[in-house]
Amino acid sequence: MKVSVLLRKASDEEALFKASVSPRWRGRGTLRELRETFQRPSRPIPYIFLPGFLNPEIAETWYEELQSAPRKVMHDDFGLHRWSPAWEQHVQGKWEGRWELLERRGFVLGRLIETLFLSSYFSRYLSALAGFARPLRYTGGHHKRMGPGDWENPHTDSQHHLTVVYYATKGWRREAGGSLYLGDWTRPRVRVTPGFNKLLVMKVKREFLHGIGKIRTPLQNPGRYSSVFWFRTTTNISLAKRFSPLIR
Repeated sequence: MKVSVLLRKASDEEALFKASVSPRWRGRGTLRELRETFQRPSRPIPYIFLPGFLNPEIAETWYEELQSAPRKVMHDDFGLHRWSPAWEQHVQGKWEGRWELLERRGFVLGRLIETLFLSSYFSRYLSALAGFARPLRYTGGHHKRMGPGDWENPHTDSQHHLTVVYYATKGWRREAGGSLYLGDWTRPRVRVTPGFNKLLVMKVKREFLHGIGKIRTPLQNPGRYSSVFWFRTTTNISLAKRFSPLIR
Protein backbone atom coordinates (compact mmCIF):
# COMPACT_ATOMS: atom_id res chain seq x y z
CA MET A 1 0.00 0.00 0.00
CA LYS A 2 1.33 3.45 -0.92
CA VAL A 3 2.06 5.78 1.98
CA SER A 4 -0.41 8.42 0.78
CA VAL A 5 -3.19 5.79 0.66
CA LEU A 6 -2.17 4.45 4.06
CA LEU A 7 -2.42 7.91 5.62
CA ARG A 8 -5.95 8.32 4.25
CA LYS A 9 -7.17 4.90 5.35
CA ALA A 10 -5.63 4.66 8.83
CA SER A 11 -8.49 5.20 11.28
CA ASP A 12 -6.40 6.07 14.35
CA GLU A 13 -2.83 6.22 15.67
CA GLU A 14 -2.72 2.58 16.69
CA ALA A 15 -4.02 1.42 13.31
CA LEU A 16 -1.43 3.55 11.50
CA PHE A 17 1.34 2.18 13.71
CA LYS A 18 0.32 -1.42 13.07
CA ALA A 19 0.02 -0.81 9.33
CA SER A 20 3.38 0.99 9.11
CA VAL A 21 5.70 -0.91 11.47
CA SER A 22 6.98 -4.40 10.70
CA PRO A 23 5.09 -7.12 12.64
CA ARG A 24 8.46 -8.19 14.03
CA TRP A 25 8.53 -5.15 16.34
CA ARG A 26 4.88 -5.05 17.43
CA GLY A 27 3.07 -6.72 20.28
CA ARG A 28 3.32 -6.67 24.06
CA GLY A 29 5.47 -9.80 24.21
CA THR A 30 7.96 -8.25 21.78
CA LEU A 31 8.04 -5.02 23.79
CA ARG A 32 8.78 -6.90 26.98
CA GLU A 33 11.73 -8.61 25.28
CA LEU A 34 12.97 -5.31 23.85
CA ARG A 35 12.79 -3.63 27.24
CA GLU A 36 14.74 -6.46 28.86
CA THR A 37 17.43 -6.14 26.19
CA PHE A 38 17.46 -2.35 26.46
CA GLN A 39 17.92 -2.45 30.25
CA ARG A 40 20.25 -5.46 30.41
CA PRO A 41 22.77 -4.78 33.23
CA SER A 42 25.65 -6.15 31.17
CA ARG A 43 25.13 -3.37 28.64
CA PRO A 44 27.15 -0.29 29.62
CA ILE A 45 25.02 1.90 27.37
CA PRO A 46 21.18 1.69 27.24
CA TYR A 47 20.36 1.40 23.54
CA ILE A 48 18.71 -0.97 21.09
CA PHE A 49 18.89 -1.35 17.32
CA LEU A 50 15.79 -2.50 15.39
CA PRO A 51 16.51 -3.56 11.77
CA GLY A 52 13.67 -3.61 9.26
CA PHE A 53 11.55 -1.31 11.45
CA LEU A 54 9.11 -0.01 8.82
CA ASN A 55 7.27 -1.95 6.16
CA PRO A 56 9.27 -2.04 2.88
CA GLU A 57 7.00 0.32 0.90
CA ILE A 58 7.23 3.00 3.57
CA ALA A 59 10.98 2.58 3.95
CA GLU A 60 11.45 3.05 0.18
CA THR A 61 9.30 6.19 0.17
CA TRP A 62 11.29 7.60 3.09
CA TYR A 63 14.56 7.00 1.26
CA GLU A 64 13.35 8.45 -2.04
CA GLU A 65 12.02 11.63 -0.46
CA LEU A 66 15.18 12.24 1.55
CA GLN A 67 17.19 11.90 -1.64
CA SER A 68 15.06 14.41 -3.53
CA ALA A 69 14.59 16.97 -0.74
CA PRO A 70 16.45 20.31 -1.02
CA ARG A 71 19.64 20.47 1.02
CA LYS A 72 21.43 23.17 2.93
CA VAL A 73 24.46 23.24 5.19
CA MET A 74 23.72 22.25 8.77
CA HIS A 75 27.09 22.49 10.50
CA ASP A 76 30.54 23.52 9.36
CA ASP A 77 31.83 24.95 12.60
CA PHE A 78 35.51 24.27 12.12
CA GLY A 79 36.00 23.41 8.46
CA LEU A 80 38.30 20.52 9.32
CA HIS A 81 38.10 17.11 10.94
CA ARG A 82 38.76 17.15 14.70
CA TRP A 83 38.09 13.90 16.49
CA SER A 84 39.00 15.08 19.96
CA PRO A 85 40.68 12.52 22.24
CA ALA A 86 39.07 14.30 25.19
CA TRP A 87 35.57 13.69 23.83
CA GLU A 88 34.35 17.28 23.60
CA GLN A 89 30.92 17.88 25.09
CA HIS A 90 29.74 20.19 22.32
CA VAL A 91 29.12 19.36 18.69
CA GLN A 92 31.93 19.81 16.20
CA GLY A 93 31.48 18.59 12.68
CA LYS A 94 30.32 19.14 9.13
CA TRP A 95 27.43 17.74 7.15
CA GLU A 96 24.67 18.93 4.88
CA GLY A 97 20.98 18.31 4.58
CA ARG A 98 19.36 19.93 7.56
CA TRP A 99 15.71 20.49 6.84
CA GLU A 100 13.00 20.35 9.42
CA LEU A 101 11.06 17.12 9.65
CA LEU A 102 7.70 18.60 8.73
CA GLU A 103 8.42 21.62 6.55
CA ARG A 104 8.51 20.27 2.98
CA ARG A 105 5.21 20.54 1.15
CA GLY A 106 4.30 17.98 -1.47
CA PHE A 107 6.10 15.22 0.43
CA VAL A 108 4.15 12.51 2.23
CA LEU A 109 7.12 11.95 4.55
CA GLY A 110 6.27 14.99 6.68
CA ARG A 111 2.70 13.79 7.20
CA LEU A 112 3.90 10.27 7.98
CA ILE A 113 6.30 11.57 10.62
CA GLU A 114 3.65 13.80 12.15
CA THR A 115 0.99 11.07 12.36
CA LEU A 116 3.27 8.12 13.20
CA PHE A 117 6.55 9.12 14.88
CA LEU A 118 5.13 12.15 16.68
CA SER A 119 1.92 10.45 17.78
CA SER A 120 0.99 9.74 21.39
CA TYR A 121 0.84 6.03 20.54
CA PHE A 122 4.47 6.00 19.38
CA SER A 123 5.52 7.93 22.51
CA ARG A 124 3.86 5.23 24.62
CA TYR A 125 5.64 2.58 22.57
CA LEU A 126 8.99 4.26 23.27
CA SER A 127 8.16 4.68 26.96
CA ALA A 128 7.37 0.97 27.22
CA LEU A 129 10.49 -0.03 25.31
CA ALA A 130 12.87 2.18 27.31
CA GLY A 131 11.18 1.65 30.68
CA PHE A 132 10.01 5.20 31.35
CA ALA A 133 7.18 5.46 33.89
CA ARG A 134 5.88 8.65 32.27
CA PRO A 135 4.99 9.31 28.64
CA LEU A 136 7.45 10.99 26.33
CA ARG A 137 6.90 14.13 24.31
CA TYR A 138 8.66 15.08 21.09
CA THR A 139 11.07 18.02 21.51
CA GLY A 140 12.67 18.36 18.08
CA GLY A 141 14.46 16.66 15.23
CA HIS A 142 15.87 16.93 11.74
CA HIS A 143 17.01 14.97 8.70
CA LYS A 144 20.70 14.65 7.94
CA ARG A 145 22.71 13.74 4.86
CA MET A 146 26.41 13.03 5.27
CA GLY A 147 29.00 12.43 2.57
CA PRO A 148 32.77 12.09 2.14
CA GLY A 149 34.73 14.11 4.69
CA ASP A 150 31.77 14.69 7.03
CA TRP A 151 31.83 13.79 10.70
CA GLU A 152 30.38 14.69 14.10
CA ASN A 153 32.51 14.94 17.20
CA PRO A 154 31.48 13.30 20.49
CA HIS A 155 28.75 15.17 22.37
CA THR A 156 25.75 14.59 24.58
CA ASP A 157 22.03 15.18 24.00
CA SER A 158 21.69 15.94 27.69
CA GLN A 159 18.77 18.32 27.22
CA HIS A 160 16.71 15.31 26.12
CA HIS A 161 15.90 11.93 27.70
CA LEU A 162 15.70 9.71 24.62
CA THR A 163 17.24 9.97 21.17
CA VAL A 164 15.72 8.02 18.28
CA VAL A 165 17.50 7.73 14.93
CA TYR A 166 15.95 6.23 11.80
CA TYR A 167 18.55 5.20 9.21
CA ALA A 168 17.67 5.33 5.50
CA THR A 169 21.09 4.52 4.09
CA LYS A 170 21.50 2.00 1.28
CA GLY A 171 24.56 -0.05 0.39
CA TRP A 172 26.70 1.19 3.26
CA ARG A 173 29.93 -0.59 4.09
CA ARG A 174 31.65 -0.32 7.45
CA GLU A 175 34.96 0.52 5.80
CA ALA A 176 33.37 3.71 4.43
CA GLY A 177 33.36 5.12 7.98
CA GLY A 178 30.45 7.15 9.30
CA SER A 179 29.69 4.75 12.15
CA LEU A 180 27.94 6.05 15.25
CA TYR A 181 30.14 5.71 18.32
CA LEU A 182 28.66 5.42 21.81
CA GLY A 183 30.82 5.60 24.90
CA ASP A 184 31.82 7.23 28.17
CA TRP A 185 34.12 10.18 28.78
CA THR A 186 37.30 8.38 27.83
CA ARG A 187 36.59 5.94 24.99
CA PRO A 188 33.79 4.70 22.71
CA ARG A 189 32.39 1.30 23.69
CA VAL A 190 29.86 0.58 20.93
CA ARG A 191 30.02 1.16 17.17
CA VAL A 192 26.79 1.22 15.14
CA THR A 193 27.07 0.97 11.35
CA PRO A 194 24.31 2.83 9.47
CA GLY A 195 22.00 0.80 7.27
CA PHE A 196 18.67 0.83 5.53
CA ASN A 197 15.36 0.87 7.42
CA LYS A 198 16.91 0.59 10.89
CA LEU A 199 15.80 2.30 14.09
CA LEU A 200 18.15 3.16 16.94
CA VAL A 201 16.67 3.99 20.36
CA MET A 202 19.16 5.38 22.88
CA LYS A 203 18.62 6.61 26.41
CA VAL A 204 20.47 9.87 26.99
CA LYS A 205 22.86 10.17 29.91
CA ARG A 206 25.46 12.85 30.46
CA GLU A 207 28.29 10.34 30.80
CA PHE A 208 27.41 8.58 27.53
CA LEU A 209 28.67 10.60 24.62
CA HIS A 210 28.13 9.79 20.98
CA GLY A 211 29.60 10.95 17.72
CA ILE A 212 29.97 9.97 14.05
CA GLY A 213 33.32 8.95 12.60
CA LYS A 214 34.67 10.68 9.54
CA ILE A 215 33.34 9.32 6.24
CA ARG A 216 36.13 8.18 3.95
CA THR A 217 36.50 8.79 0.23
CA PRO A 218 35.61 7.59 -2.29
CA LEU A 219 32.06 6.83 -1.25
CA GLN A 220 30.22 4.60 -3.71
CA ASN A 221 26.66 5.25 -2.56
CA PRO A 222 24.29 8.26 -2.52
CA GLY A 223 25.07 9.24 1.06
CA ARG A 224 24.46 8.54 4.72
CA TYR A 225 20.83 9.46 5.46
CA SER A 226 19.32 9.59 8.93
CA SER A 227 16.34 11.19 10.67
CA VAL A 228 16.80 12.21 14.30
CA PHE A 229 14.03 12.55 16.89
CA TRP A 230 14.45 13.82 20.46
CA PHE A 231 12.07 13.12 23.33
CA ARG A 232 11.70 14.13 26.98
CA THR A 233 9.54 12.65 29.69
CA THR A 234 6.55 14.68 30.81
CA THR A 235 6.35 16.06 34.33
CA ASN A 236 2.57 16.20 34.41
CA ILE A 237 1.44 13.29 36.58
CA SER A 238 -2.21 13.58 35.56
CA LEU A 239 -1.17 13.37 31.90
CA ALA A 240 0.95 10.31 32.63
CA LYS A 241 -2.03 8.54 34.20
CA ARG A 242 -4.09 9.05 31.06
CA PHE A 243 -1.69 6.91 29.01
CA SER A 244 -2.11 3.29 29.97
CA PRO A 245 1.19 1.45 29.42
CA LEU A 246 1.48 -0.91 26.47
CA ILE A 247 3.15 -3.50 28.69
CA ARG A 248 1.15 -4.95 31.53
